[in-house]
Amino acid sequence: MAKYRSIQTSFWSDSKIVDDFTPEDRYFYLYLLTNEKSNQLGCYELSIKQICRETGYYEETVKKLINRFQNDLEVLYYVLYLLLLLNQLHLIL
Repeated sequence: MAKYRSIQTSFWSDSKIVDDFTPEDRYFYLYLLTNEKSNQLGCYELSIKQICRETGYYEETVKKLINRFQNDLEVLYYVLYLLLLLNQLHLIL
């Protein structure tokens, strides 16, 4: 059975997204919400190498984005291979 993720169109006008996210942040956040490993809980196993393969980003860029999402934007918690998205309000479940 196919697995789909729908994103609310209000994603693009959300004040946090508009005010705090760069275009690169938006792409990365959409990837985190919709990648093959994602689930409704927002807690899943995902390696940095897999993120690099699927997004086309270099490892250094992915590490910087994870750090920014975790410390500055506070929408992500990442330890080893476990990823936890803290806010998935834009998903239509």
